[in-house]
Amino acid sequence: MDKSIQIGIGQKVRTNLTRLFDGPHALLFVCGLALFYAWDLCTIYCEHAVAAEAYNPVPYFSILVTSAAATAGFVAIGVGLHKLQSFNFVGLIGTVAAGVATVVAALLVQFDGIDAGVVRLVADAIARLGSCWVIVAWGSQYARLDAFRITAYTLISFILALAACLVMLSCPQVLRVAFVAVALPLSMALVLRASRMKLPERRVVGRETFIGLTWRILLVFFLFGIVTWTSIPWAQASAGVQGLGQLVIVGSGGVVTVLLVLALVTGGAFSQSYIYKVVLPLITAGILLVATLNFETNVGAALISIGYTCFDLFCFALFANACRKTGVDARRVFSWCRAIESSTPFFTVVLMVVLEGLLHMGDSLMVNLISGASMLVVVAVIMLDQTDLFEREQLNPAIDYPRAEVLYFARQCEEAIARFGLSPREAEVLSLIVRGRSVPHISQRLFISRSTVKTHISHLYEKLGVSDRQEMIDVIESISLSQGE
Repeated sequence: MDKSIQIGIGQKVRTNLTRLFDGPHALLFVCGLALFYAWDLCTIYCEHAVAAEAYNPVPYFSILVTSAAATAGFVAIGVGLHKLQSFNFVGLIGTVAAGVATVVAALLVQFDGIDAGVVRLVADAIARLGSCWVIVAWGSQYARLDAFRITAYTLISFILALAACLVMLSCPQVLRVAFVAVALPLSMALVLRASRMKLPERRVVGRETFIGLTWRILLVFFLFGIVTWTSIPWAQASAGVQGLGQLVIVGSGGVVTVLLVLALVTGGAFSQSYIYKVVLPLITAGILLVATLNFETNVGAALISIGYTCFDLFCFALFANACRKTGVDARRVFSWCRAIESSTPFFTVVLMVVLEGLLHMGDSLMVNLISGASMLVVVAVIMLDQTDLFEREQLNPAIDYPRAEVLYFARQCEEAIARFGLSPREAEVLSLIVRGRSVPHISQRLFISRSTVKTHISHLYEKLGVSDRQEMIDVIESISLSQGE
C-alpha cells in the first residue's frame, strides 16, 4: 500500500477515535455493553462455570428451557414492563439475583446427591431472565447516540468482550463463576449511571416506520438463528464447547477489528447491505464445510458461529440506529427483536425433532436440509435489498463545521442545478440527496412515490454523468466558482 494512503488512513482513524472519546459517556457506554457481551460469550463458549461435567452432548432440553426463559423475559418486557419508571433499578435487582443464583448453584453442586444438571439448568434460566433487562436497557441508551457512535462503540465493546472471554477460557473455574456472577450486575449499574448523563438532543430524522427499516433484518436474523442452532449442538458434541469457542472468539475478533478500522476510516454506520455482505459469505462457507465434512471438523460450525455472532452484534447497532431515526420506544423495540432472536433455538429444536420423528432423517441430512432451505430464503431477501454499503453519517450538530465551507458547497449545488439543466423537482431531490436523505424520506418530504423519487435520481445521475450518490457529490465539489459568484 502506498505510504501516503497509509498515513491518510491512520490520520482518519486517530481523528475519529478522538471524536468518539470526547466525553465521559464514551467509557460508560463501551465498558457497560462489553460486560454484557463478555458474560454472554462466556456462558456460551466457556466450559460452564457451574457443573461442567453435567454437559449433555446434544442438550435439547437445556436449549428448550433457556430459550423459553429468555423469550419469556423479553416478551414480558415488551408487553408492559418497558413502561416501568424504575426500569433500570428493577433490572439491577434482577441481575443481582441472577448473580446470586450462579454462586449458589456453584456451591450446591459440590454436595453429594444434588443433580448438577438440574442445578445448572435453573441457574441458566435465572441468568437469562436477568440478561434480558441488560440488553434492553443498553439498547435504549445506545438509541440516544448518533449513528457513527452507535456503530463504533458497539464494535469496540465487542472487541473488549472477546478479549475478556479469551482470558476466561484459561482461568480456573472459581474465577469463571465470579466473573459470570458479577458481569451482569456491573453492566446494569453502568446503565443506571449512563441514563443520568445528559447527551445532545437527537431529533427524529425521518418518518419511516421501524418495520419499514428493519423487516429484512428481522427475517434474516430469525433464519440465521435457525441455521446456527441447527449446527452448534452437533459441533459442540464432536469438538467440545471450549474448542469451538476458541475458534469463534479468534475469528470474530479478526472480523470485528477489520470492520472497526473501516468504520473509523469512513465515519459511517452499518447498513443492511453492509451486514449481509460480511455475514453471508461466512455462514455460506460454514454450511458448505458442514455438508461436505459432516462435522469431522469444527471449522464449518465455527464459521457459522462467527457469522451469526457478528450478525447479532450488527443487529444491535442497526436496531438502535433505527430507533434513533424513527423515535420509537427503544425498550419495546429491543425486547421484541431480542424475543425473535431468543426463540430461534426453540424453533430449531422443535423442527429437528419433527423431521427426525416424521421423516426419520439422519442428523447430517437434517442439518443440511434446514440450513439450505434457510439460506435460499436469505438470498432471496438480500436480492430485494438495494441499500448502500455504508450509511454515511449526516452533519453532526456537535461538530463545528466551517461556515464558509458549508456556504461554498451550497453555491456549488446551485451552479450544478443551472449548469446541468435540472428541473425544479430534480433540484429539490438533489438538495435532499446531498444531505444524506434516504429514498423513503424524500418520498414523504416531497409527497411523491418512492418509484418517482428513484426515477428523479436516475435522471440526476444521467445528467451529471455519474453512477452513484458519492460520485454525484464529487462532481458537485469539483465545480470551481469565481470570487464574484
